[in-house]
Amino acid sequence: MSEINEKIKKLLRLSKSDNEYEARLALARARKLMAEYKLDIKDFDDTNKKVIKKVTDMYYTGYKNSYRLYLVNAIAERYCCASYTCYMKGSTKRYIALMGYEEDIDVVINLLKYADSCINKWFSNKKKEEYMGCSNKYLNGLKNDYGAGFAEGLSVLLDEQMKCEENQEWGLVMVVPEEATRYVDSLKRSSIRVNTSGSNSARIKGYTDGYNTKLNNQLNQSY
Repeated sequence: MSEINEKIKKLLRLSKSDNEYEARLALARARKLMAEYKLDIKDFDDTNKKVIKKVTDMYYTGYKNSYRLYLVNAIAERYCCASYTCYMKGSTKRYIALMGYEEDIDVVINLLKYADSCINKWFSNKKKEEYMGCSNKYLNGLKNDYGAGFAEGLSVLLDEQMKCEENQEWGLVMVVPEEATRYVDSLKRSSIRVNTSGSNSARIKGYTDGYNTKLNNQLNQSY
């Protein structure tokens, strides 16, 4: 039922589109689904919902786990959230933060943590098998390379999933709340120097694994 609710929410959002034909189609489809599953439009009223900010416990530095920045860029906007980073003056740790509706933020965090667990599992196995004598700098760079590739593959996978037949027919789009977009756009940008091993094979392997990862049961999981 949660999947049906999400479809109806997306259709209702699209029903506010400036494209009159697209908006009518989306509203008709939403009403059909609500009638089919005996749901009330009041259950999908967004007028009292608030856009919130949430700082996660996931952080990165240029030296370690910088692939997490690529991960959140691959996931957040595709699930209606804007992302940014928070850090204390003098600290190298940058914490991933999200802005959007609470239920969308929860989905993004679940997917982030699932993807992160996949990357950590690969890294743990790889380190034991092949890289026991390597420096920590190289190993962290290798993980960054694999993780960046994983994020690229995951990004392509998510785009393809959103172009499935139903989405093509009804023109579903994922929209970040305007308030969140304005806030993130107003923030100052900062850059970091990323530690990399230069391993093209690790990045290619990451891309393949990210593209082939199984997301079907991850939206409502906790990690």
